Amino acid sequence: MTEDEAYKVHIQYTFNAFCKIVIRHAAIDKILNLRRYIDCL
Repeated sequence: MTEDEAYKVHIQYTFNAFCKIVIRHAAIDKILNLRRYIDCL
């Protein structure tokens, strides 16, 4: 693997980790919003 390929793999792993965190936080936010909505009923 060349240095350029290794850098591309590193970027891909970093981007994947970022996306997982964003999706996890969006799911947590949605759950909390639903709980607040249910509590207000």
